[in-house]
Amino acid sequence: MLALEYPNGGIMRFKTLLGALVMAGAVLSAPMGCATTGAGSLVVTEPPPPREEVVTYHPGFFWVHGHWERGGDRWHWDDGHWERERAGFIYGEGRWEHRGARYQWIEGAWRPRGGVVVRDGDDHDREDRDREDRD
Repeated sequence: MLALEYPNGGIMRFKTLLGALVMAGAVLSAPMGCATTGAGSLVVTEPPPPREEVVTYHPGFFWVHGHWERGGDRWHWDDGHWERERAGFIYGEGRWEHRGARYQWIEGAWRPRGGVVVRDGDDHDREDRDREDRD
């Protein structure tokens, strides 16, 4: 019989060691799955990079990009889809955010148009030139 002797003189028998190894293996190989919260899914493993989706413009509609979802111990791709545009609203795409040791899916949503405007440097410079021309 195989036995391990500990420094304090105790002995761990093979059956006990085997049982401990089997339990540890079961715990470590269990699917890391996901938990669902009101804000989205929480997963431990990083999602794969997004897939490229090629679509043709459809007037009056907006393409909501697909994304990876976690089902049990595997990732699967949820295809994108068309949604009818909403007057006065813009769509904020869903995204995976890294939060501590986990990744959380933040669902996309429509929000009222307005608020923050993001400009590149050229737009800002053009605005300054226009202001100088008026002065």
